[in-house]
Amino acid sequence: MRGAGELLRIPTIDIAEVGAGGGSIAWLDPASGLQVGPRSAGAAPGPACYGRGGIDPTVTDANVFLGFMPAGPVADGQITISRDLAEQALARVAEPLGLSIADLAAGVHEIANARMTRALRSVSSEKGRDPRDFALIAYGGAGPVHAVGLAEELGCATVLVPALAGLFSSLGLLYARPEFHDVHTCLLDARTIEAEMLEDHFAALRSRLDGIEFVRSAELRYGGQSWEIEIEIADPVDLPTLLARFEDEHERLYGVRGEPGSPIEIRALRLAALGPSNAVEALSVANATPSRSASRSTHHGVVPVRSRASFGAQPEAGPLLIDEYDTTVVVRPGWLARLDATTDTLILERAA
Repeated sequence: MRGAGELLRIPTIDIAEVGAGGGSIAWLDPASGLQVGPRSAGAAPGPACYGRGGIDPTVTDANVFLGFMPAGPVADGQITISRDLAEQALARVAEPLGLSIADLAAGVHEIANARMTRALRSVSSEKGRDPRDFALIAYGGAGPVHAVGLAEELGCATVLVPALAGLFSSLGLLYARPEFHDVHTCLLDARTIEAEMLEDHFAALRSRLDGIEFVRSAELRYGGQSWEIEIEIADPVDLPTLLARFEDEHERLYGVRGEPGSPIEIRALRLAALGPSNAVEALSVANATPSRSASRSTHHGVVPVRSRASFGAQPEAGPLLIDEYDTTVVVRPGWLARLDATTDTLILERAA
């Protein structure tokens, strides 16, 4: 979905962003409607519960008040999370609405979930993908707090929380493989082109790139269309498979496929050269879990607090809280949690 502006044909990552992070501020619009974001408390002063001068209630303040996130020292004691300060900030919005602080905090949490759900739908159902066919990966400091609620809204039956989830993006930046891309623009009849010609074009692209692994793709469209679909190409080129994959993908995205023998055009050939990976074999989470109490009062009642290491392959029923150094995993009632010992990934699944 595009608005005004110019279309730039450059390699990009399709990311749907949403202004509902932990620092997103809860506020009242002129009609006294409760809004969450896109204004943010940022890192400074941050949420009110950080005790660094912030007075506006945020999603983090709501989660702390609801018990989904723990109060007390975090980040090796550099910050102390205060539930009292979170309560004071939330009261500034709750009182004009005539709501209890608990109801206001729950409302902020659910509005944040709704904003994130819209973003997830924009990259799933709005692009022809049924969310029920996928697992939701939760990362970031607040992602695992909200993940099960989002999965319930989308119909996902599985949530994956990787080890060191709060550092997921940072680790991805450190371990990401370098990539170099080149493109050959063209207008070729995909039904009559010889595979050898495509191989020649890819050889020319490869001569300009250095890498230890190469990924080849083509942008195809039905004749007369003004948009293309990128399809990966096997090595060596297999034209019948390429055409079949294009038509399958077109039908999945747009609900229709061309008549048998419809003209198909190749508009560009792309080559990505991948460098070496910096990733390690495994991440140690030893000593990464802070010491917490055995239970905590939450919006779902008094809930056991566990560590990731305390789980095994046998599923355990929620509600549960899994406190970690960098996040808290909220397992809602009706969900099960187990640990994949190979990857240290928490697997949350909807109970039958």
